[in-house]
Amino acid sequence: VDVIIVGRGGGSIEDLWAFNEEKVAYAIWNCSTPVISAVGHETDTTIADYVADLRAPTPSAGAELAVADMAKVQQMLQEKRLRMLGLMNRQIDQSRRAAERCQLRLRLKGPEGMLQQSRFRLAQSSERLQALMEQKMEESRGKADRVRQAQDHAMGQKLDGAIHRLEVLSGRVRALSPQSRLDQGYAYVEGTDGRGLGSVRGVHEGDGLKIVMRDGRVYALAQKVEMDEDGR
Repeated sequence: VDVIIVGRGGGSIEDLWAFNEEKVAYAIWNCSTPVISAVGHETDTTIADYVADLRAPTPSAGAELAVADMAKVQQMLQEKRLRMLGLMNRQIDQSRRAAERCQLRLRLKGPEGMLQQSRFRLAQSSERLQALMEQKMEESRGKADRVRQAQDHAMGQKLDGAIHRLEVLSGRVRALSPQSRLDQGYAYVEGTDGRGLGSVRGVHEGDGLKIVMRDGRVYALAQKVEMDEDGR
């Protein structure tokens, strides 16, 4: 048995009550063969409809569901056949075009094709190089003339400016030179470690001191250290 149809025609609720029985429901549920429930009319609903594998609104509809429509099956098979043929033809066309592309690439990558491409690229490169060299040479001549004129003009201005800045910087250097300070009567004091002392905080009584003056050095000992009241 391929399929079982459980059903009856229309009737009252009492006529269809057998399909609500527990035994019938369990029998349909435990059946290993597919079961179609086709009880009453389309508006009738029983427990058998819920436990069956498929519900049909009427017994005749159940028969239609159990038997395939051969015309539709044949139409479906024809459509699938046509679709398969279309896919096969499309695949064959794609494979043919791929083979043609591979053949073309193989021809281009062969010794003769590669040599021809190399000659063509070499000729193009030579023409571009020649044109580029001529353009660069013309640009270089014009740029060299402009640079030469600008350099001559700028060199004179820079030379004048450099002389002026040198004079100003020389005056500043002379003014900031320690020797200039020493010439004015100032002295420079170093500690025993050779570092300059700018405050009495680092000096203790008995420390050795070196006093650098304009024309020599004086070595002395700190007898007493006093700090201003404001600490400066």
